[in-house]
Amino acid sequence: MTVKQGWRGRFFEDFELGDVYEHPLGRTITSTDNVWFTLLTQNTAPIHFDRHYASQTEFAKPLVNSCLTLALVTGQSVTDISQNVMANLGWDEVRLPHPLFEGDTVYSRSEVLESGNPSRARTWALSRCERSVSIRTARRSSRSGGPSWSTSGGGRRTSHGSAAIRPRTRADSSLDVPRSWLFAPGHNEKLLTRVFQAGADAVMLDLEDAVPSALKDRARALVVEAARANACWVRVNRPLTEACMRDLDALAGLARGFRLPKVESPSEIEWVAERVPGIPLDCTIESARGVLAVKEIASSPRCALLSYGSVDLARDLGIEGGELETLFARSSIVLAARAAGKPPPSDGVYTLIDDDDGLRREAEAARRLGFFGKSAIHPRQVAVINDVFTPTQEQVDWANRVLSAFEEAGGAATRLPDGEFVDLPVAERARELLRQHHMLPKGVGSTQDQG
Repeated sequence: MTVKQGWRGRFFEDFELGDVYEHPLGRTITSTDNVWFTLLTQNTAPIHFDRHYASQTEFAKPLVNSCLTLALVTGQSVTDISQNVMANLGWDEVRLPHPLFEGDTVYSRSEVLESGNPSRARTWALSRCERSVSIRTARRSSRSGGPSWSTSGGGRRTSHGSAAIRPRTRADSSLDVPRSWLFAPGHNEKLLTRVFQAGADAVMLDLEDAVPSALKDRARALVVEAARANACWVRVNRPLTEACMRDLDALAGLARGFRLPKVESPSEIEWVAERVPGIPLDCTIESARGVLAVKEIASSPRCALLSYGSVDLARDLGIEGGELETLFARSSIVLAARAAGKPPPSDGVYTLIDDDDGLRREAEAARRLGFFGKSAIHPRQVAVINDVFTPTQEQVDWANRVLSAFEEAGGAATRLPDGEFVDLPVAERARELLRQHHMLPKGVGSTQDQG
């Protein structure tokens, strides 16, 4: 059986019958987890929280609440799918062949059970877990012709359950995390045509700072026309303003997503979300207030992505910028995104258009810090940005070797033939690299040396 690493960035068309995907998230059950979940669900069975009682049973120790087990398996599968939520679970059958105890660690895998028409309705992901071998514990046929799934968990000791989730079709590709975001001012008709031919992963049509106040209405009309013909994101005017309201009214249903400038509170996100429900929102942090509120901003359910606005933050702070000078702000954005379970944030623009070396240095520094992707203000910057954020073939090969060795060792610490030590953190880093690789457009790869 070939196990693939995660399914984020994949589409209906990418899945084949029998595919097995290993999800990156694992969770070790603690005593506190078990007790609190048992109390919250008002489960009075003493086997879950009374150690004296449990010591007299055949297990000799407390059992983990099965509802907690199912919640973990479900969550591990769902969090690997960007911007999707659980639907009606619709479980037909759940079996728990093995008990789960405090201190055990749960991992999940998903297997494609059936395939169908990707254009119809939704699909169902079904979860199961395994101990040392694969044990199918739940199954449900898909509704309305979509594929159906079986999701399993593995680890030292694992448990069993099922979850309903909806993988994306290619029409939802705006939810991928681009390497390059190429901006074009909304009032420049010539650039609105050329920007889509520059090779950027995502095009960002700008209605905010790049557009003079007197040309806002013209820019809005031109962007509407461009969005009808091409897939694009749109940076709207600042939330809570009349100009932003007009942008949203004109482009709802046309843009793949909206980038919100100068976000400083979750209430601004909610204001936008109420007017364009269901559209991904990329929240830009580019002020002192935004940096200090980034934890709450990232935690907003309607914040899909975070981005860093380097130029405006430097202006707000009265500085010229620089890696050291903005390290706290940039690190705060990366940490907030990670803590909120959001994709890595994208880096801001590099304003020296002809300085390819400087652009590469800044993009590589952003990548090392935890950013993924960068905004561009000129087509010539796209190739450099794409190259920096494309895993090399050497890196991909390394990640595959690490995960193969880690799986062969049963999840225990091991070493590669060249002597490199491999444990869970190293394996997780390898999985993340492969996820980035899988998120790239079809046929994209890099032959650059690893750096």
